[in-house]
Amino acid sequence: MKAKILKVSHHGSKYGTSNEFLKSVKPEKAIISVGKNNYGHPATELLNRLKNMSIEIFRTDEMGDWILGY
Repeated sequence: MKAKILKVSHHGSKYGTSNEFLKSVKPEKAIISVGKNNYGHPATELLNRLKNMSIEIFRTDEMGDWILGY
């Protein structure tokens, strides 16, 4: 399975998107749907994982809603 854009699971939980999954899918961009929460989402570990793989990160808590068109 390959994808250019990944919708990150579980609001960016550190357990939701593994290195193995990212290496398999090879997304160019990642969208994290997240708002204010008490769980620490998105997790620093996840953000570092995405950055280390040069995946561009888009967060709804920082950038607002996203609409993708083709």
